Amino acid sequence: MNWFYNLIRKTPTPPFDPSFTKVCLVTGSSSGIGLETAKLMYSSGFNIVLACRNVKKAEAVKNDFEKIEFPSRNSAMKPQITILEMDLADFDSVSNACKEFGNAFDRLDVLVNNAGTWNGFSKDNLIGITKQGFSVTYQTSHLAHFYLTRELLPFIINSSKITNKPGRIINVSSGLHLYAMNQINKKSDSLSDLEWEKRMVNEHGDNFNSQLYQYMYVKLLNVMFAKHLSRMYTDKEILSFSCHPGPISSDFYRDWSSLLKFSLNFMTIPSVYGAFTSCYLATSEDPIILSNNGNYFDNCSIAKYHKLVDDVEQCKLIWEKSEKQLNDL
Repeated sequence: MNWFYNLIRKTPTPPFDPSFTKVCLVTGSSSGIGLETAKLMYSSGFNIVLACRNVKKAEAVKNDFEKIEFPSRNSAMKPQITILEMDLADFDSVSNACKEFGNAFDRLDVLVNNAGTWNGFSKDNLIGITKQGFSVTYQTSHLAHFYLTRELLPFIINSSKITNKPGRIINVSSGLHLYAMNQINKKSDSLSDLEWEKRMVNEHGDNFNSQLYQYMYVKLLNVMFAKHLSRMYTDKEILSFSCHPGPISSDFYRDWSSLLKFSLNFMTIPSVYGAFTSCYLATSEDPIILSNNGNYFDNCSIAKYHKLVDDVEQCKLIWEKSEKQLNDL
């Protein structure tokens, strides 16, 4: 079936960098799109940081990556693979991971904010609320990545000074963000219409419809966050993008019913195809990419996004409220 997927999805291979000096961190890289993203970036010569909650799974991924051969005169020369234990549902874990990163690296060329969840309820968390009191979906899919990005910005900016090229931040969002709306009157002219205050601390019920609205909402925040980053920093320091990975089959749906998962087999494509747009945005020197800082992409092309993304004040509000939430912890 790969021939069919190649017809409908662009699959640009990241350019190979034989210097093995660049660093890329991918969250949620022990499975699914995150794993495939990390693998493509590692194969192109990046030192990879696997930021994962499950260290055992990350070790298996590392062992798999180490079997990859590189075109080098010295066969022993390979990019470095570092495992960073990080649970996005716990800010203490994210903070420790950032400190560990700082002890090991002085630069970060690419940050891929990939991890997230559809359903904050689980057998380990029956109420869907994190240790710090936020909705699991909201914290893991937005606020923890906001915190991670904020803490790693000095390393990303330092990369731009070392290479004279901007560091890059990729937020993996979803095309479903376009449908973010209020469940009652369907308005979406402001964050208030989207029930901002409630969604930060409430999973909105353990049912499919509520989880869908919550997911669309946090995916919108990913796009608005990337856009605001591009307004805060020059394109000589940072390039910030968001993207839709496509209708991907991955562990993301692991908590869904067997019937739903079976149905998805006919509507989704392999995880590797979800990694190409992220890797393209992370490495491409195409003028279209370089001149569209802050934009949203799908299938390696600029795509339509929610109207709130162009609202400067609403995007600024996300940044300010996220900062306040973190400062109040």
